Amino acid sequence: MYEWLDKKREEQKHNIEIMTTICSPYTAAELQEMAEHGELE
Repeated sequence: MYEWLDKKREEQKHNIEIMTTICSPYTAAELQEMAEHGELE
């Protein structure tokens, strides 16, 4: 179960990196916050 969570967290981190690279309207910090609150799918 925890492995799955870690994997999911890694995926989110990766997605955030991609999103910040593609001229995202959000800052990395905002995306990180959204991810932590589960607002990013």
